[in-house]
Amino acid sequence: VCSGDEACGRRSVMALHAAQEGDSAALTNVNMGLYVAEVELGTPKQVFTVLADTGSGQFWVPSAECPSPACLTKQQYDPTLSSSSRPLSYNPVESVVYGTGKIMAKHVKDRVTFAGVTVENQVVGTTVFEGPRPDSDWSPFEEMPFDGILGLA
Repeated sequence: VCSGDEACGRRSVMALHAAQEGDSAALTNVNMGLYVAEVELGTPKQVFTVLADTGSGQFWVPSAECPSPACLTKQQYDPTLSSSSRPLSYNPVESVVYGTGKIMAKHVKDRVTFAGVTVENQVVGTTVFEGPRPDSDWSPFEEMPFDGILGLA
C-alpha cells in the first residue's frame, strides 16, 4: 500500500513488533488458517478486526469514504472522528493487487494500539476501493471475516 520510509512509517511499524515482555495479541483462527486480531485506531478508539498477514507489510482498513460493497459491510475508519489523526503531506491513491482481490487506499497517520502497544503517528492505509482483481469478477473482501489487513512482514 505504501512505499518509502515516510509513507510506510517503518520506524513505527518496528515499534509494533517490539511489544514488552508479557504483552500478547489474541489471534483467532476463523477459517482454515486465517488468523485475525483486534486493532484500535484513533482517539477515541475505533476498533477493527484485521487479518494477521505474514506475507505482506501492508496495514489497511476500510475508509468511511469507500463506496465499495465490501467496505459497506465492514467497520469503517473515519479520520474526522479521531483527534489524533493527521494527514500525510503527499498522499496519492495507491493500489495493491492480492492473489484474491484488489484494494486502493489513501493514508493517514494516527494512534494505533495492537497487543497492548500503542504507537503514535502510525501510517495506516484507508481504502477507497475494495474489489475483484482486474482479471476476475469475484470480490473476496465482501465475504472475508475481517475488516482490514495488518501486514507483519
